[in-house]
Amino acid sequence: MRLARIALVALLLAVQFALPAHAAEPAGTWNPQAAPNAGVPVPPGSGPFYMYAPSIVQLSPTERMVYTCANRVPGQTWDHVGMNYGTRRADGTYAWGAVQFPLNPQAADTPAWASNHICDPEVVRGSFRYDGHTYAWAMFVLGYPDLGKHPGADAINVVGVAYADQPQGPWKLSRNALLDRSTDPNVSTWGVGQPSVTSIDGAGKLLVFYSGVGQVMRREVDLSDANNPKIGPRVELPANGLTPEPGGGPFLHNASFVYDPARDEFLVSRDTGSGNERVQPDVEINRIAGSAIWSGTGTWSVVGRLTECHSGYRYNHNSGIVRNAYGMIADGSELDVYFATEPPGGNYWAYRLAHAQAPLSFTSGARPELVAQEDGRMTVLGHTANRCEANVWSSTEYGSWTKFGASPAGRPVAARQPDGRVALFSRAADGSIWWNLQSAPNGGHPGWAQLPGSASAGDPVVSRTADGRLIVVTRRNEAPGSRVYVNVQQAPNGAFASAWQDLGASPAGQPVIGTNQDGSLVLFARAAKEAGGQIWFNQQAGTAWTGWQAVEGSPSFDGGPAVARQADGRLVLVARRWEGALSVVYQSTGFGPFTSLGAAPANDPVLVEQAGGRLAMFARAADGSIWWSRQDTDNGPFTGWDRLAGNAADDPVTQRRTDNRLTLVIRQPDGRVLHRTQSTAGSPTFTDWQPLR
Repeated sequence: MRLARIALVALLLAVQFALPAHAAEPAGTWNPQAAPNAGVPVPPGSGPFYMYAPSIVQLSPTERMVYTCANRVPGQTWDHVGMNYGTRRADGTYAWGAVQFPLNPQAADTPAWASNHICDPEVVRGSFRYDGHTYAWAMFVLGYPDLGKHPGADAINVVGVAYADQPQGPWKLSRNALLDRSTDPNVSTWGVGQPSVTSIDGAGKLLVFYSGVGQVMRREVDLSDANNPKIGPRVELPANGLTPEPGGGPFLHNASFVYDPARDEFLVSRDTGSGNERVQPDVEINRIAGSAIWSGTGTWSVVGRLTECHSGYRYNHNSGIVRNAYGMIADGSELDVYFATEPPGGNYWAYRLAHAQAPLSFTSGARPELVAQEDGRMTVLGHTANRCEANVWSSTEYGSWTKFGASPAGRPVAARQPDGRVALFSRAADGSIWWNLQSAPNGGHPGWAQLPGSASAGDPVVSRTADGRLIVVTRRNEAPGSRVYVNVQQAPNGAFASAWQDLGASPAGQPVIGTNQDGSLVLFARAAKEAGGQIWFNQQAGTAWTGWQAVEGSPSFDGGPAVARQADGRLVLVARRWEGALSVVYQSTGFGPFTSLGAAPANDPVLVEQAGGRLAMFARAADGSIWWSRQDTDNGPFTGWDRLAGNAADDPVTQRRTDNRLTLVIRQPDGRVLHRTQSTAGSPTFTDWQPLR
């Protein structure tokens, strides 16, 4: 096997760097929730096998080929090129065929430079004429000679090429290496290797990236006449912006490159982090402008990072980004990465491929939250989680996403205090409720603190009392049923009480909060179906509550209620019945009776107050599209439903801006967050859906 990759890093860092340690947190928004085993099989049998350093080519929308560094003979460290053909299943995963070995270092016709090990394959399509035949495919590999058979061979790794008419081969190795001591006389004792390749012209001109001389180098190479290759000058790639190595500066090596033509950027997946004697623990994804690759100057940005938190394994390394036949990103809307993992104590015999896939834009693992800052700007909150931690993210006025750091497991909910500071609340995995208060209006959130004694069965619900104090409402499962608890700030902008107020046995559904014209609060919740499914309410009376009672004439409901206050100050309550129709009730002396609003989209409604107190109602249909209905006159009836398109995974979130326009936010099934805003206050039209990157 080649000299261990981590050893190469140590060797080159010792020569090139003597920098102070840096601490940096990757800030990228690419966040796959997990990286499971890719299911790419090694040879059958019980013998020890390894598989790593993948090159993955998308041959069609439903077919891909993965080429790896693998051993063919069980228990022997003897690098071959492995090859597996995959077909896409209905769920998006791939079914992989048996491994084949298209390049064998011990074959009779293998040239000296590749006669001991052939590894690190990278495959690209083009037009390559070699020995009088024009081939459509080229495979770049690392080769190492068998010094027993070829005692005069140079004992270093080199980069060479094999050619084929089809991606499955047969492959023909070139007689001579392409990159070796003749092209790189100042090469390290390790040699050169780890090639990655992208096409320049779709024919014979290529960009070849490789390690072994400082940072990753790149050369323009023309293999149109592969018997007489044209090799351009060596250009060292920049390392600015890469997360620094522990105890050193940023270092680019062991990298897989793809080109993104839509953004004119290059993406790279690379090894990083403090590892063992062979490999490093993390794979980092970075991006840089296309011009930087040509000039050798520029700054990388972090796209994301794959760690033990994604795969469940300590070591994650030797990666490849899924590419099309010409080395471009296979799908510009998402990033698809394969990499090797190493279980504890497994040594390299346990190297197997894992797979991580997620949209290139930010993806939220939970329904977003929307809150207006003190200065009127809207902030969208998202949530991500993996094996290790959860994080809250924020995007203000649709700018870049900012990560808060480790956060509770639940979806964040937000409210603004009278002093303008936004408070976030979230439920931890154990049911405890935590909050995170801005250090100043429009500012950052310094950290999470637990509200004492809380244990919630659902996300907290937050509102403000008549004097501006925040109130947090939670529901707990306590035999024989549910109970609702509240905690109120002791003063506006102040601390919360040390104990929660018990509002007694309650309906089983998640409570919602309505605010009366005098500022007093009303809680609403739906009983379980087996308990009748009616809507119940509980009114605030000073510091006490009246107790739970059913809304007069309440039918049985399937969905949770939504509540808002209309222009005349009365609360309006809407909920979805079992047969799919919506029913509405208007506050009078009490509540009731309900009247039908007719057929409606399949999911629970969301109510919001528009300019002048007219209400708007949004709901998600079974196909994910968003529909809305509204009052066109003060306190008037709701209109019919109009479609706003979209593809939402959960109920929409809406807020009224300082200019009285409504902003609407949804999360798609793939986690991407989109927004749109009313054209003018009270308008029946909205801007188009726009993604939050």
